[in-house]
Amino acid sequence: MSKYMRVILVVCEQTSPAGSCRQRAMDYDEGQYKYYAGPRSLPAGGRCILAMGKIYSTEVRTSPMASHCG
Repeated sequence: MSKYMRVILVVCEQTSPAGSCRQRAMDYDEGQYKYYAGPRSLPAGGRCILAMGKIYSTEVRTSPMASHCG
């Protein structure tokens, strides 16, 4: 049974963890999927990223917003 899913990947301007993410680049995938949305990738070059996913009404984000830096 498929479900509506979305995955969003944002490359931030920040190069160290921060409570916000100033968007430099973004890619996403959404639709009806049986297993997962994606994969998605972007070159980050030492910058932080923000990753978000959604299945129906459940949302998951990295925290803090600008994280996984380097």
